[in-house]
Amino acid sequence: MAVGWIDTIYVSTNHNMYMSSHDSSNNGVLNGGLGSPIELDNFLKVIAKDSQYHADWCGIPWYHNGIHFKIISKDDSPDSGVKFYQSEINHKNWVVWEEAKTGKEIARQTVPSAFDYHCKLTIADNSILLEIINDQTAGIN
Repeated sequence: MAVGWIDTIYVSTNHNMYMSSHDSSNNGVLNGGLGSPIELDNFLKVIAKDSQYHADWCGIPWYHNGIHFKIISKDDSPDSGVKFYQSEINHKNWVVWEEAKTGKEIARQTVPSAFDYHCKLTIADNSILLEIINDQTAGIN
């Protein structure tokens, strides 16, 4: 199973956002934005508007009984946000995006399954973009 690593987070909003990570490891530490490092955990943390963060050990959690995921929210209520995680569905690796409150799937995107990959996350006022920047398969024939 491949691990997805978020290396950079861009917040392109006119208001602060919130983020949490519910995982057994690789929750992530964000550097930048408001200045002090932000250690992601089960509690929503403020991520500053119009900012950029370098993320260390910020993995996209593998789905496990509904307890491993990250949340991005416009306010400090986890029920108002978007939940995302990795999951194998029909022999493919996906990042699944859900409404945090209802669990309703909003979108899913395929990601590499054989090798770890790195990505950047952009949070805008009305969208979230996860862009794969490499998948460690370059040069493999």
